[in-house]
Amino acid sequence: MDLTFLQNIEENIIKKELIHPRDKIIAMISGGRDSVVLLYFLDYMRKKYNIETAVFHLNHMIRGWEADRDEAFSRNLAERLGFPFYYRRVDVVKIARERRENLESIAREERYRIAEKIRKDLGYELIATAHTKTDFAETVIMHLLRGDSIYGVLGIAYKYDRVIRPLLSVSREEITVFLKKNNLQWVDDSTNTETSYTRNYIRNVLGKHFRKIGGDDYETKIMNLATALRDYVETSERCVAREIENIVKIKKNKLHLDLMGYFHYNGGERRLLIAKILKLMGIDYSRNLISIVENFLSAESERFNYNNIFNILKSENEAVIWKNVVYSYKLNINDVLKTDRFIIEVKKCENCSFEKSKEAFYFPLESISFPIVIRNAEKGDRMIPFGFKSAKKVKDIYNGEGIKIWDRDDFPLVVSGAEIVGILGVKRSALYPVNSGSNVVVEFRRVNGNSKIY
Repeated sequence: MDLTFLQNIEENIIKKELIHPRDKIIAMISGGRDSVVLLYFLDYMRKKYNIETAVFHLNHMIRGWEADRDEAFSRNLAERLGFPFYYRRVDVVKIARERRENLESIAREERYRIAEKIRKDLGYELIATAHTKTDFAETVIMHLLRGDSIYGVLGIAYKYDRVIRPLLSVSREEITVFLKKNNLQWVDDSTNTETSYTRNYIRNVLGKHFRKIGGDDYETKIMNLATALRDYVETSERCVAREIENIVKIKKNKLHLDLMGYFHYNGGERRLLIAKILKLMGIDYSRNLISIVENFLSAESERFNYNNIFNILKSENEAVIWKNVVYSYKLNINDVLKTDRFIIEVKKCENCSFEKSKEAFYFPLESISFPIVIRNAEKGDRMIPFGFKSAKKVKDIYNGEGIKIWDRDDFPLVVSGAEIVGILGVKRSALYPVNSGSNVVVEFRRVNGNSKIY
């Protein structure tokens, strides 16, 4: 085998410090030409740098016999090269239909989710994908045509978190030449020629026109431009990170923005700050969403909800931003629930010494239906508070206790059967007064989560 091509890839990834001696890597393999080259490259690196590699293949169960063929091919290739082989079969069409989400997005999400689980189970450091320079250029073009935020046109990073892309320095055409020159086999996905998919249309239709205008190396030109743009963005992000520390605090999963400090900046600076804020909150955003948030912060409106994804509430000097969260947990006696917001323990107690507390609610054992449900409040919820004879709206109880709207998900409801019997940390229901017999206690503790942003 002519190793010159693999040596050129090696030189690039060593320069970028993607792989080090004795690294442990999960290779995500489809059986296509790019992933075959990735596996041969990792085999080359294993012999030279003593790295350890395992192979993961996801059968999406989309293309019938062809999907099974890809799985068998990937298994045989891994075994022939002496790599451990892991695979999963997931009906992504069914998942996409149930969630009403994009099929390609679901397939990608499942690949990475399962690969990450395997990585953790094996104690490996990295996940390697077979993205190429061609994939990089197609991604940039796709985001340009969508008019996405600047982050979309930065392309694919060589490394993001635990994921590395060793083949980004080479094009699909160069990979095909290498495979044919060395008589190496691969399998093709028949859907790659279907132009109904955006990426395939760019590759099979628009690519020819880009090559006419930009030359055979148009992919390299796009990558060079995006890489230069990435340098500018990373520099600006470092500057924004220094500035944002002065105007943003995170308290218990909520972001508090000092509006006086925010309005000190000009329009372009504000948009960079908003992009950073949304990124810190883990919210996918576009140029359009940044503009929407910017307009709201400058308007007189006090409350904003974006597609039930996140909320903003403004006061005179502050804006609080928090993500929508929906949770529901079922607990039985002796169960302990730990989340990033609170810890709840359910215990049985005989002849309890009852103490009036917002953090421990006692109920007669025979009156409570198990499992109890711990959930956040929903519109229309009502409860009879202790000391009252009639039901009140749960939101009015929160208001009366001075619980801020953005903190309410940190104080969950306790539901027994069809009845709300308490708001943990706030108020117990008047239902089911305790007795001297067998009782159950629901203990509650909030988790501290204050932090600064750097």
